[in-house]
Order: sequence, then C-alpha cells, then structure tokens
Amino acid sequence: MGALFFKPPYEQVETIGICPQTLLKAAQTKMWPISYPSHPLKAGRPDITFNIFLFISIFVVGGLTWFLFKHGA
Repeated sequence: MGALFFKPPYEQVETIGICPQTLLKAAQTKMWPISYPSHPLKAGRPDITFNIFLFISIFVVGGLTWFLFKHGA
C-alpha cells in the first residue's frame, strides 16, 4: 500500500542500461566502465513505514472492535 503513495528507492533513481559489450569490457579491463549519476534519495523508507503503521492500525482497531463486542461496551 505504501508504494501507492511513496516511490520505492528503485523508482527514485535513473536506471542505467547495461549490455553484454559493457560486461565484456568490464571483464577485460577489470574495471567498471560506467560512472553513476548522482541521485538524491529520501531518508529512510516512507513506503515501508506507511505499511507498518497501516498494519498496526488495522490490528489495533480490530482488537478494540473485538474487545468491545466481546465484553459489551
């Protein structure tokens, strides 16, 4: 659910295409031939935090509902 509201890290960065020729060049030169662009990431994982909060909220509301029905409020 959190991914509906927050982008996960793999969607926050630009993807880099790697072809077999790039892998061959890296193996021959023993050096990675690609320089990565700078990319700012959000601190933490708000999508996972949202999911945890949602799960706990559903659990608490369900528990309270069950308790109130069971013990009659």
